[in-house]
Amino acid sequence: MSNHVQKPKTFVMRGYVRERPDGRFVGVCLRPGLIVEASSAEDALDKLHALIQAYANDSINDGTLECMMQRAPARFYLEYWTGRVRRLFRNLNGPFNTFTETRTLPQHA
Repeated sequence: MSNHVQKPKTFVMRGYVRERPDGRFVGVCLRPGLIVEASSAEDALDKLHALIQAYANDSINDGTLECMMQRAPARFYLEYWTGRVRRLFRNLNGPFNTFTETRTLPQHA
């Protein structure tokens, strides 16, 4: 009987929260590609973190941790990088906040 222990996997997640023209806020995690909507930037970020955690838990339980590497569509990457560059030059209308976080997740046995 083998006592094989799988090493945890580490994921770097980047994303952003931005205000839409209608006053609603969108939260996007680029990898995995997850998107939420809320009435405030704080609520969008809270919802996004809760969704990331639920997605990670399901991936661990299902043994499909590679799903954590799925990417958002390219237009969200473009929005992320454009927003970061525009913030550098203080030329951005409305809130745009980026985040980067690292999570180490155990693999399903």
